[in-house]
Amino acid sequence: MDKNKKKGFTLVELIVVLAILAILAAMLVPALTGYIDKANEKKVIATARQYYVAAQTVVSEAYANDDKLKGITLLSGSYTVIIEGQQDKTYSKEQIANSTSEQVEMKYLRDFLSLAEENEKVTYFYFETVQGKVNDFRFSMNNKYVMLKNGALVVDN
Repeated sequence: MDKNKKKGFTLVELIVVLAILAILAAMLVPALTGYIDKANEKKVIATARQYYVAAQTVVSEAYANDDKLKGITLLSGSYTVIIEGQQDKTYSKEQIANSTSEQVEMKYLRDFLSLAEENEKVTYFYFETVQGKVNDFRFSMNNKYVMLKNGALVVDN
């Protein structure tokens, strides 16, 4: 036996292995990005569900108290409360946090925010009520738009 015989991979073998790895990567990367997109979509749905439940809780309480709460909107960092028979009132997050007012709209805003666990990535939120139930619900986060369709929250593309 020859003791000086060199062991190792040839250049051709290394190129073949790299080509196989490149082909596998080309097949797996689109699949992984699909999984990431689905996970992000589920995260948006989960956050929207949390906002929906908070809205329904606040609406049910208002209905039980015979308050005429028609809806709440979040747009451009400000919350607008819609109460039947009154002018819509808009409040910043700071005004809500620092308020000790017992106004009906302020109470429901504080209740809603305590239940919804405010998320800075939420860019738009809206709900409208009919007879103590959330009738129209819209939600936007991470460039995904969620709405209430036939009683279910769905991502609208």
